Amino acid sequence: AYQRTKELHKIGSASDEDLRIKKDANILAGTALNTSRQSLNFREGRSLDYDRSGELADIDAIVSVSPEVIQIEDSIVQLKSDILEYTVLSPQDGVVTFIGAEEGGLASAGEFLFEVQNPERLEITADIDEVDLSYIQNGQRVKIISDSFIGKELQGNVESIEPVIRQKGDNRVCTIHISISEDKDRLARIGASCSIFITVETKDDVPSIPVESFFTEDGKKMVFLLKGTGIPDVYTLEKRKIETGILGIENVEVVDGLKAGDKILSSGFELYEEGEEVKAAGD
Repeated sequence: AYQRTKELHKIGSASDEDLRIKKDANILAGTALNTSRQSLNFREGRSLDYDRSGELADIDAIVSVSPEVIQIEDSIVQLKSDILEYTVLSPQDGVVTFIGAEEGGLASAGEFLFEVQNPERLEITADIDEVDLSYIQNGQRVKIISDSFIGKELQGNVESIEPVIRQKGDNRVCTIHISISEDKDRLARIGASCSIFITVETKDDVPSIPVESFFTEDGKKMVFLLKGTGIPDVYTLEKRKIETGILGIENVEVVDGLKAGDKILSSGFELYEEGEEVKAAGD
């Protein structure tokens, strides 16, 4: 560009300023070229003033002998050796239930790669509402039922209670861990859902009704009381407010609102209204 501008300047087609700018640029380019030549000579172990004019540089050869590339290539060899010789050992025997890694993929420190479950030491985790947490203690007996073993049940114990209460949906819950005390028939399955029942208090000989026999209305617990009409097995429905005590697996204690001998509607509350007449289907 400088030589071309010089020719144009001679015939008056380029100004003195244009010529000056191209000359300065040419000087800077020459300085940069000389610096690069010296750097290359140094990398190849030549004297800094070695004349490389007329040489056609082999870029690949220059790069391959650079210290940075040699260091990285040595590191790659070592890493490949480590990968071939390194074995990941599970801290427990069991079944691999989850694989988060892929062959040939990259893994970072702390990444979750595998999950191993020991079927001999299965644990149940359950979320307990914070209002019920005060009733839970380590060691309490637990009844366990699941759709994966219908008609049977397992027994367990509260193993531990986590120290943190967290928000889950509209509720605040705490996670508890339950160990299965015995499972000779291998009923429990990894990943299965289940329901747990923890007995926190026991009362004998108290009035109770089935848990499905009452409903809630305006925040109050209600039942449909069957009032006699004088006609055998025909009753009039009357709403009755009740107070409950201990909630069991199948029954709930009634502390007020009913007396021995009262008859109530067992279910299907949404199908009836107060004052309707119904006929008993049997005892």
